[in-house]
Amino acid sequence: MSNRLNLMDLKQIIIGYANGQSVRSIASTTGIARNTVSRYVKWAKESSYTLDQLRGMEEASLKQLFVVPKEAEPTRYEALMGYFEKMHEARKYPGFTFKHHYDEYEHMVDNPYGYTQFLNHYRAKYSVPKSSMKLSHNPGE
Repeated sequence: MSNRLNLMDLKQIIIGYANGQSVRSIASTTGIARNTVSRYVKWAKESSYTLDQLRGMEEASLKQLFVVPKEAEPTRYEALMGYFEKMHEARKYPGFTFKHHYDEYEHMVDNPYGYTQFLNHYRAKYSVPKSSMKLSHNPGE
């Protein structure tokens, strides 16, 4: 999965293309993949605004035009979180494995998350903050 494009980079893409730069040169100067630059240039051409109008827009307006909102699947996520409640209690007992519980979850749900996402969501929900402490000591003792 790719990272989200910074709005300043989007503005540089639009300005560069409006000034006549090629997609390859924009990609090399901004450090953004050529296909990503090409996709945003295509969206800019297909929009109802001219390149000059897009160049003058504020970042909030550009964000509404070009950043595609990620669709959430609340029922899928809620089913996962409900399963985690039961699974977290089972973690106290010997013989617990994530793989066993993932296989069980996978058979219970119609559209399950993958194993890696299953673990990432679990670790995000039940994260343990790392603690640290300064130990004072005299060198050599």
